[in-house]
Amino acid sequence: MLVRLLMLTNKDKIRLLLYPIILFLCSVLSFLTLFILKVSIFLAIPFIFVSILTFSIAIHLISAYKGKIRSINLLFKKNRVSFKPISFADYMQAPCGRQVVKIVLSHLGKQENYKILKMKYPIQTFKLVNSKTRIVFYKNGEMIPFITDDTSK
Repeated sequence: MLVRLLMLTNKDKIRLLLYPIILFLCSVLSFLTLFILKVSIFLAIPFIFVSILTFSIAIHLISAYKGKIRSINLLFKKNRVSFKPISFADYMQAPCGRQVVKIVLSHLGKQENYKILKMKYPIQTFKLVNSKTRIVFYKNGEMIPFITDDTSK
């Protein structure tokens, strides 16, 4: 079965690279401000820290470009026949993922469904979730469960 891949337009490519480009420009401008204004060392250290941090985030986002294209094609294949809101849940958690969702919905001709997804999956920056993590220790190949009991005195 031959599946058609989605062809991205230049507008879509710009939409995917918008955040990394903005962050890259901010990092360059904050670094250049040091040399233009000739600030003291106490003010230069935070400027350098912020510029390196934003530059690293921009590089990370640019390196995820191919993964975003794969995600766009995957979402397009899943929702080509019928609209499945649950398939967009993971992508609605961050601004970059929301750009992926907007591109897929625009190619499907279902831009009005973005409002539904936006209401159903709001961005949760500080989401506190009880994790189901279980800590296990191994000694000589045997599993020793980790017990968190504060009753021992």
